Amino acid sequence: MYNIPTSIVGKDLFYITKDLFKNGKYEILYAILQELATDEVAKYFKNNKTGIINQGAAWNIGVSAECEISRLVKSALGYGSKIYSHIVFKNILNERAFKINNNLCV
Repeated sequence: MYNIPTSIVGKDLFYITKDLFKNGKYEILYAILQELATDEVAKYFKNNKTGIINQGAAWNIGVSAECEISRLVKSALGYGSKIYSHIVFKNILNERAFKINNNLCV
């Protein structure tokens, strides 16, 4: 196991694990998650080992997050101009993402 200094918590721990992820340092990241995260989170990272390792590869150009976010927004709001406050817009997207992630709608 990877020894984590007890003084590292909160944001510091977040930034350390974020850097490990971005640099593809799977073994250290997974060891930290096994100690500190829930079993569900650790399992998620274990199942995505190859993707995490590839994060540090020179040829990696990222993911298709932009098109996924666009699809989420369009599925929740439809097409055309709409005006919402930031809070309402965020709540609409959160509700739609929750429904998709929990298979509550098509």
